[in-house]
Amino acid sequence: TRWRRDRDEKTSWSSPAIVEHEGRAQVVLSGGNFARAYDLETGEEVWPLLWGGELYMLKDVVSGNTFVSSFEAATGKPHYQDARLPQSWTIKASPVGAAGRIYLSSEEGDVIVLARGHELEVLAVNSMGEQILATPAIAGSDLFLRTRSHLWRIAE
Repeated sequence: TRWRRDRDEKTSWSSPAIVEHEGRAQVVLSGGNFARAYDLETGEEVWPLLWGGELYMLKDVVSGNTFVSSFEAATGKPHYQDARLPQSWTIKASPVGAAGRIYLSSEEGDVIVLARGHELEVLAVNSMGEQILATPAIAGSDLFLRTRSHLWRIAE
């Protein structure tokens, strides 16, 4: 064991993702209350989904409703808070962001694509045809999705 961090929250079953941002390798994972990133070398907490000066958070409740919030990271001022997605999804995986979009994978097998910004905007909903429990992974310009029995690579 190189490092360990106690978290004061319920566990989650999403897979951790390793990403590099500004030359720093980070382990990104979700818990019962937060999505967080830890420095891969030291275990120091770096963020939840933090993108530039914007912090994005999900709240998945037992009823299958998922709420999305966006805050100004420096002040905590909400851009929008507890905005309900237009459909009931169960989302346990961490959100990821790239190319001005936020990708959410649902247990129902859908990938919900949101626009980065100060208002909740759903750009697309893509059905993968089977359950998704894993956090999407981004490598270069490719998006990787692991469904129940397939690994998908989405690329131009």
